[in-house]
Amino acid sequence: MTKLFSKIIIMNNTLALIGAGICYLITKDISVVLGLLIGAIARTTGFIGTVITSEKLIYSRKPYRATMLSYFIRFAFYGVVIVFALKNKINIITLLIGFSLLNPAIYFYRKEEE
Repeated sequence: MTKLFSKIIIMNNTLALIGAGICYLITKDISVVLGLLIGAIARTTGFIGTVITSEKLIYSRKPYRATMLSYFIRFAFYGVVIVFALKNKINIITLLIGFSLLNPAIYFYRKEEE
């Protein structure tokens, strides 16, 4: 994994921890904090999987099949995380916010480079 992806992952985890701290100070509800952290960890795991499969696709003989399989596995993983959150009464809204924390992390990192 390259230095760029490592910096994006560190930025995502930093945003998740800051957001979890703010959510805990405001709500004092652990399900809100867990939703944010689990969502961010799941999205980071999906991002790492995307990076690894993208590197492997370069040398693949059938990139279409490998791409579709990687998307299916990643979205199935997200589905399992959402079902886990629903079964354990974790706040689903903060889980979805945690899923979307990777986008600002990429945006902030790109702004630093300019």
